[in-house]
Amino acid sequence: MKLRKRLTLQFLFWLFILFLTLLLFGLFIQRIMILKIEEDKKINDISTTLIETIVTNTQLSQNKVRIKEQALKEAAKKGYWIQILNSEGNEIYSFNRPLDIPKHYAPGEIVYYTNSKNKTGYYVNTYFKKEGKETFTWVCGIKFPVLGKYLFLKSKAQLYLFISIVVTSFILVIFTAWLFGKRLGSPLLHMISWIQNLANGSYFEPFNKQGHAISKKKNGQLKKNFYVYDEVLNALQQLTIKLEKNQEYQQKLEKTREEWMTGVSHDLKTPLSSIIGYADLLASSKYQWSNEEKVEFTQIIKEKASYMEDLVQDFNLTFRLKNEALPLNKESTDIVEIVRRSVIDAANLPQTQNQDIRFSSSHPTLYRDIDPVWFKRAIDNLIMNSVLHNSEDTVIEVEVNKNDLNNIDNPSEDFYIIIRDNGKGMDELTKERLFDRYYRGTNTNQSYNGTGLGMVIAKQLVQAHNGTIFTKSTLNKGTEFKITLFK
Repeated sequence: MKLRKRLTLQFLFWLFILFLTLLLFGLFIQRIMILKIEEDKKINDISTTLIETIVTNTQLSQNKVRIKEQALKEAAKKGYWIQILNSEGNEIYSFNRPLDIPKHYAPGEIVYYTNSKNKTGYYVNTYFKKEGKETFTWVCGIKFPVLGKYLFLKSKAQLYLFISIVVTSFILVIFTAWLFGKRLGSPLLHMISWIQNLANGSYFEPFNKQGHAISKKKNGQLKKNFYVYDEVLNALQQLTIKLEKNQEYQQKLEKTREEWMTGVSHDLKTPLSSIIGYADLLASSKYQWSNEEKVEFTQIIKEKASYMEDLVQDFNLTFRLKNEALPLNKESTDIVEIVRRSVIDAANLPQTQNQDIRFSSSHPTLYRDIDPVWFKRAIDNLIMNSVLHNSEDTVIEVEVNKNDLNNIDNPSEDFYIIIRDNGKGMDELTKERLFDRYYRGTNTNQSYNGTGLGMVIAKQLVQAHNGTIFTKSTLNKGTEFKITLFK
């Protein structure tokens, strides 16, 4: 499900929860109002019973009124006040009458007080009785403090109930908002914090005090309130990994660039010194050089310049390989044929005329996806290492063998190439540093057969083809290189 749909559903869900909460709360208030109405009816019933009791316990004699003590106590206990009016509406007796209740009622005014409790603030009930020629009216009322139009509080208990309802409503709204924010807002704040980390160069997801990612449980699963942002979290995770790799690549690139500049400046000093020296000799007016000498000097300058060109190219190649910036055009290629060509090229060199270079293969063809140009360069460099560092009577054997997949420990090994010689061999220090970048020649009179980067390039090219080089060597007994490519 897409993020937009999930957000919409989440919003509708929590809107429904809020609606349901308010609905239930409204029903609760309605129930209280119903109880209030029932209570009003109950009060009405009580006042009617009470006023009838008071009338029964009232003694009238020549405008003198007396009500039995027990009836008054009952009225006072329930909070009622009492008036007795004569035919003219004048008060002839009162008990606990409030100050805002009149002592005289105009015609029809008693009806107003009876039917307008919302305006008068009193619930009033009346009783009429004729004694002789006189009609007496008993008025019984109770105080109803008004709060709004529909809510009436007659005691502290009801006031507390009202305050509780208001506070509960506020708490419900705050809780719903908090819950909504926690479900949707908390993950957003987490992702914002994550993005800020990325902006500050900290390539990791924010974690809690226990060191765990905030969006995940201890078992690594996503927390429920983060499900809605699953795609965003995955995108942030991928971005974090990519930025971290880019940072590592950038640091590696800077380090390699510094090494490259240091290596180039160091290794170019010797041939450049030779070029400058011979150029100064040619330009000097103190000497008259013969044509043969000029040709010799020019040839030396040319050789040094050619060497410098090869050196810069090899440095560029190692730089690109180290930073995985060398594009490999892989295609299905016969490994046997590639190695055979390398052996033939080496055997045709002038310096190998007295050396015995042999080739063998367990299969006539072995195809594999490789870059034929760069893979052959690796094989050439390894063979030339045996050629250049051994005597003329050295035997060099090159083999290509396919593994028997049923009889090897590592079935991922497809085939291997062995380059073996019976020459000088290497001591442990030389073997350990064999694939380190170094420049052999420091004497300008020495003949240069290479840049000193051949073995470094060979190893990097093999690794670029998902392979490794294993080296075995014993001093004065020879050296063996085993190239293994993995699927």
